[in-house]
Amino acid sequence: MLIFIYTFANGLTTLPIREVLLDKEDKMFLLKSIVKIIFRLCYQAFIRTTHRVEQEQRHALARILERNCNTEYGQKYRFLELKESAELFRQTVPIVGDDIKPLLKEVYEGNYNKLMEKPPFSFLITSGTTGIHIPEPNP
Repeated sequence: MLIFIYTFANGLTTLPIREVLLDKEDKMFLLKSIVKIIFRLCYQAFIRTTHRVEQEQRHALARILERNCNTEYGQKYRFLELKESAELFRQTVPIVGDDIKPLLKEVYEGNYNKLMEKPPFSFLITSGTTGIHIPEPNP
């Protein structure tokens, strides 16, 4: 396996320094080193996020509400107005209810924009609290 080592000149172009021939051990060492670096970066990002869970949750809710504000459900519950307040969202939008069941059925039948901006990735079959199997979108 040939690997070219590059250096940046003026930050715009790259110039080859030399060609290096790697044996099997060197390839494994290089691969392990790259994986360790990627893991360390991902782990550090995860740890930073865990120190501000509430902030991250509020930000995620705001993104979801903004993304789905033009759906029938989003307009009914004024998602754009709710995106700044998780408490107001909890008070306004029911978690379960008879109004969402017909929308879930429509999403399952292909009319996803009643409830979500994009089609769901898949559907999960749940038994819910009633024991009735209900397909739910998995965005």
